[in-house]
Amino acid sequence: MSLLLLLVTSLFIFLVFKNIQYPLLWNDEGETMVFAERILSYGFPKADDGKNTLNLCEFEKRDLCVRQGLGAYVFEPWIQFYIAVPGAFLAHNFTDIYLKTALARIPFTLIGCLSLIIFGLTITKLYKEGKQKLFFIALFIFLEALSPFLLLHLRQARSYPVTLLFSAIIIYLYVNHNFLKKFSLRTYNISIITLLFLLFHLFYPVYIIFIVTFTLHVLITFTFSKNRRSILRSFMPYALSVITILPSLWFFNTIPIVFQAKESFSFLPSRYFILLKRIIYFFSIYEFLLPIIYLKTIIISCFAFSAQFRKYISSSLHTQVSLLFTLLFVVSVLIIPYGPYFYFRYTLPLQPILTMVLLLDLCVTIVIFKKIKRRIKYFAAPPLLILLVLSLAPSLSVKPVLFINYLREISVAYKGPLDFIIPYIKSNYNDPKNLIIATNYEEPSYIYYLDSKIIVGHTGINLEKDRKIAPDIIILRRYIFPNSNVIKDLISEGNYKKTPFPIFDYPVNNIPELILSPFHLFSTKYTNDPNEMLEIYEKIH
Repeated sequence: MSLLLLLVTSLFIFLVFKNIQYPLLWNDEGETMVFAERILSYGFPKADDGKNTLNLCEFEKRDLCVRQGLGAYVFEPWIQFYIAVPGAFLAHNFTDIYLKTALARIPFTLIGCLSLIIFGLTITKLYKEGKQKLFFIALFIFLEALSPFLLLHLRQARSYPVTLLFSAIIIYLYVNHNFLKKFSLRTYNISIITLLFLLFHLFYPVYIIFIVTFTLHVLITFTFSKNRRSILRSFMPYALSVITILPSLWFFNTIPIVFQAKESFSFLPSRYFILLKRIIYFFSIYEFLLPIIYLKTIIISCFAFSAQFRKYISSSLHTQVSLLFTLLFVVSVLIIPYGPYFYFRYTLPLQPILTMVLLLDLCVTIVIFKKIKRRIKYFAAPPLLILLVLSLAPSLSVKPVLFINYLREISVAYKGPLDFIIPYIKSNYNDPKNLIIATNYEEPSYIYYLDSKIIVGHTGINLEKDRKIAPDIIILRRYIFPNSNVIKDLISEGNYKKTPFPIFDYPVNNIPELILSPFHLFSTKYTNDPNEMLEIYEKIH
């Protein structure tokens, strides 16, 4: 079993780290690294460093996203930026853009790998025998290695892997304290309050999800307990956690920003239900939600109709922990679509949670099956196996194709538009930091790699001032519509030569999204069509 675990772990490490330097950082990753560099200079994520203003807030009241007086960027929580500081510090010593990219991503990927180890250790705590522990953690890592959705997100210099780590530690603490009766109440309370505080400063929707889930779980526990005092003690860390974040709610303008974003993007009830359906569809097809529903149907049926199994199911730690994880999944699915923004990367913590539910429910189902009389087992086995295969069919029709595409991606140097533009500028201009570049998207990446002055940008912070500047280079991303007219005006008003590149002008350099547009490509998209090619405009002196 130790050899099996070693082999599976080696496979996972290979899959997640191979060619991690490709492609170059896209818009969101670039933002992470630029603010990490500003932390090195100022001690905090400063919106304006005197050369470039970086504020990716897309609604009109952009002042909400900068703490006035201090100049701190408060549109997003800061933990991810501080996590990126070691990579930014090391990258300062190198000029190779792909080495800088690898140094930016590796800390996040290492954190993601650590989170999966903690998730695995959480479920192995429910097994007594050493061989069982090793087998199930190996099976867990193997299933995780087969998820391109997970692998793509772990290769991002962004909050996603760190959110996984905090989620894993929180779940580990909760399961050990509430189910396995480990950790003193004092140790648990201090640890959980601290971790929830950090989680809020990383990605606050997941903070809300944990608070709601644990509160509901305590209430459910309360219905089966007569010890009200212990139940009230169970509420205490979550109530105190909410108190600890109140100053941060004020400092980061969290509530005004959320309401402004909802108002700007016209949040409608119909949108909520559309997103709800998409999440359920996604995890049914791209992960293993359907077999989980099937296994739970078996377990619930046995509990409801058989006194023989009722006692085992109700007393089984596997069932109890699985129900907690299921509650966490349901709460997440109901809360995430309610936010002003939605991307499937917000659901990443649900992936390992569903894998753990699958393994736990599978164990319970196997024990139930072993207890069935041989004669009944003989007749029940074939239809039950057929139904299991049918529940797996949608995932098995999609995941292998995605996995093969992922293998192809990491076996070559997968490149996006920035992988052509940035090397070109670095090789054709002696000192890129003195250039003025106008673009309508992925401005953080140009700042990180070139240290140039970037004008216009995706959000158009200083449009009136930028319109009066004659940039040295203009980069029009034709499928990004905000401020594209401003870019076109700059081109028509100056004297520029057009330089095309044999790559499709895809909206993003890289993105881990699988089904929402723009989605991940898995390979470099070359083209010879002038109407599709990436172009830049260089000033003729």
